Amino acid sequence: PTMTGEWEYKLRQMEQGQLQRAAFMKEIEDYTKDIVLRAKSLATEIKNRAFPDLQATCPKCGTEGLKQTDESYECRTPDCGFKAKKYIAGRLLAEDEARELFSKRLVGPLEGFKSKFNKPFDAALELDDKFKVNFVFGDKDEPDVELTDEMIVGSALLSDGRQVKIYGTEKAYLVPELKTKKDPDGVRIGKTILQKEVPQDQVIKMLTEGKTDLIKGFVSNKTKRGFDAFLTFSTADGKVGFEFPPRAPKVPKAAK
Repeated sequence: PTMTGEWEYKLRQMEQGQLQRAAFMKEIEDYTKDIVLRAKSLATEIKNRAFPDLQATCPKCGTEGLKQTDESYECRTPDCGFKAKKYIAGRLLAEDEARELFSKRLVGPLEGFKSKFNKPFDAALELDDKFKVNFVFGDKDEPDVELTDEMIVGSALLSDGRQVKIYGTEKAYLVPELKTKKDPDGVRIGKTILQKEVPQDQVIKMLTEGKTDLIKGFVSNKTKRGFDAFLTFSTADGKVGFEFPPRAPKVPKAAK
C-alpha cells in the first residue's frame, strides 16, 4: 500500500510537470531489477542450503546415510543413482516417513496429498522393484493424483503422428494427452482386464499399432470361461476392444 501511494503521488507529479517520465520509468526499472536480483539470491541460497544426511540405508545399494537436499533424498554412491522426491503430490515426505519407506518399502496410509484438481486424498506409498515411489490405495478407487515424471512408464506414437506419454498408477495406465469426449482429462486403461493383467509393453504396442499381440488368459464375467484375444484400441474414442483369433477349421468327420 505504501509503495502504491508513492507511485500514485509521482504519477500526479508527472501530470503536473513536476517529474519527468524518464526519471519515473528509470526508478521502476531499478526497483524491478532489485527484486529480480533478490529473488535469484534467495533461490540460490535455498538451493545451496545444507541439510543433514538422512540416517537411513539406501534401499538400492545398502550405503548408510542418504544425502538430503531441498528437493530429494538421494544416495551418495555415484554409481547407485537412487533418488526419491521429498515432495509428492504437494506433500512433504518427512524424515521418519522416508526412513520407513526406504527400509520397509511401504509407509502409510498418509494424509495430506493433493490431486491435480487440488482435491485432498490419503494413500500409502510403496517403493517398487525399480526403486520408484508409487501410491497404494487399497481397495478404493484411485483419485485424480498428480502425475509426475517418476510415473512415466513409456511413450507411444499414435496413428495421427502424436507422441504421448504413458503414466502408470497402481491400477491403471493413464494417457492425459489423449483426450476424448468421454475422457476429457485423458484416456485411462485398466492394468487388469477381465482378470488378466495386461503387460506394459502390450499397452504401448496397442496404443502405437492399435492392437496387442495375442493375450491368453482372459476370463469372461458372464460365462466364467477363459479365452484368448487381441486387445484393440481406437484413438478416436479411446475404447479398448477385443479381437478374437480365427477358429481352427473343423476336421470333417470320417465317412461311415
